[in-house]
Amino acid sequence: MSSATPSAPVASGTIKQISGLPLLGNALEFQKDRLALLCRVARECGEIGGFRLGPVPVVMPNSAELIEQLLIDKGDEIHRGRFFDAFIPVLGTHSILTRDGEYHRQQRKLHMPAFAPRRLPRYAEAMVRCTRQVLDGLQDGQEVDMEHVMGRVARLIAAATLFSIDEGPLVSHFQKAISVVEAYVAHAMSSLVQIPLSWPTPANQRARAAISELRRRAEEIVAEYRKHGEDKGDLLSMLLQARDENGEALSDEQLRDHAVTIYIAGQETTAVALTWMAILLAWHPEIQARARQQVDEVLQGREPTAEDLPRLSYLLQIVKETLRLYPPAAAIGRETLEEVELGGYRLPAKQFIMISPYTLHRVARYYPEPERFIPERFRPEEEKQRPRNAFLPFATGVHTCMGNHFALMEMQLSLASMLQKIHFELVPGQDIRPKLLITVKASSARFIIRHRTDVS
Repeated sequence: MSSATPSAPVASGTIKQISGLPLLGNALEFQKDRLALLCRVARECGEIGGFRLGPVPVVMPNSAELIEQLLIDKGDEIHRGRFFDAFIPVLGTHSILTRDGEYHRQQRKLHMPAFAPRRLPRYAEAMVRCTRQVLDGLQDGQEVDMEHVMGRVARLIAAATLFSIDEGPLVSHFQKAISVVEAYVAHAMSSLVQIPLSWPTPANQRARAAISELRRRAEEIVAEYRKHGEDKGDLLSMLLQARDENGEALSDEQLRDHAVTIYIAGQETTAVALTWMAILLAWHPEIQARARQQVDEVLQGREPTAEDLPRLSYLLQIVKETLRLYPPAAAIGRETLEEVELGGYRLPAKQFIMISPYTLHRVARYYPEPERFIPERFRPEEEKQRPRNAFLPFATGVHTCMGNHFALMEMQLSLASMLQKIHFELVPGQDIRPKLLITVKASSARFIIRHRTDVS
């Protein structure tokens, strides 16, 4: 957050505030350990509380009922606000993640056909193929950083389903640039004094060069698609065919920003979720064994397909329970456009709001023994008993992630492919903790690759 951000008035009423330092409030806690700060607010304040980032008060609702009231019932009175300012230089002014209002609604409508459930099976083959490609390169007994392994799986799937390309120089160039811009965004989002990107500091110069590289590569891909006009059945092909109510197609600049956004958002969050899933299964070998048994019974040694997903129900429960414990987007920022009443409290216009799926998913009345890994929580009959907004790995309301079904299918198919080939086994002695930068990453994820010997 920038020091130039004006101080918003505190919400009226008696919203409980956690203690903080004079002037700085809880800014140092936010910079040091964001998850610990969010958990402290939830622990000390309950369903709604507050903290301060310097002069800026932040309200944090932490119940499904309040979040539904805020993002569903009053969705038109809430927008992303300045929490997303740091993403604009990276994703562009046309990105669906950096815009609100009518433009966002229009672009969302144009994107939806690409993520329609009827199209998802077309992406399944690529998801399995890319996962197998990575697995085939792993040696038995090899020690690996699982974050790197899952990152490669997610990058290959993103490139194949978005651009219909395999791993190569383009993916390598993209990833090098993404690593730089992710560091820039993580720093910008946690800084009370944000140095403008235009200033010629070494970090800014690296960020600007990486952003230029991302855009240039995306522009080259869009130009190539324009030149040939071929429908490859991928996401970019769908966006090229999209037309608004007036029959207008997306511009090259819009296509560039959308392509960069989908690629970065898709591969980063999936890689994080897959890494945590591997860690949780390694911590719970009995759950890993049960999942593998289901995979063997359903697939009988063949590769999984989209048609197999309903019968791989336990894997979906594992995926969802992983997203409950470690949602990649652990903090969602919003801002009021006008005065809003929330749970009997009056929130003024320009009130900063932080919603944390990480803390919401640990509310015991929704999830008894919330720190335990229990996939059975997501059996259909149990899911129906919880409020619909007690599970928010993909946000909710007008900004619900359009790729939610795509991501669930991707993780389910990738997990099935992995369980057919390897056992998840951690290198002993690691102190694995979650750390929130842009997404919730693991502090360590060293694994020993163990190939299955009971299958050919």
